[in-house]
Amino acid sequence: MLYDAVSLVDAVLCGHDRLLLLGVSGALALPLVRCFGRARIVTNIDGIEWQRAKWGRLARAVLRASEWAAVRFSDEVIADNAAIARHVATRYGLACHTIPYGGDHARATAPGPVGAKALPQSYALALCRIEPENNVALVLEAWSRLSAPLVFVGNWDASAYGRELKARYGAHP
Repeated sequence: MLYDAVSLVDAVLCGHDRLLLLGVSGALALPLVRCFGRARIVTNIDGIEWQRAKWGRLARAVLRASEWAAVRFSDEVIADNAAIARHVATRYGLACHTIPYGGDHARATAPGPVGAKALPQSYALALCRIEPENNVALVLEAWSRLSAPLVFVGNWDASAYGRELKARYGAHP
């Protein structure tokens, strides 16, 4: 958060007139940026960070205030999905731009080797950071009741949470 805030202030002091803020963590600096510069600020709200289970009470409060500052002091606010756009509209009364990730154009391809393993002939694919708020446990629990294979790509070894899920569901197809 501090790095992002200092970077925003530094960008204004260096004379930059357009700032792109990816996420809201540094947004508490935006009132200061507005006082000392005329930069056009575009913020992509990358998620509702203050609702994530991994943050403690203080971090959640700061992230909630950061989200407010991002919406209040940005010239444009962007959401990467409709749910975040609805959140911004409901909570702040602001219609923001939605620029979706665009993964709906994916096409089937022939499976090939991935690392030391070959992919099954037919499978479902899941890809995300392995964190509780991405509903990884829910997906794995539901999929474990099916016989169809699931290829789930993520940073499994980055946390105890990921390692525990990998150990629990690793034997499933």
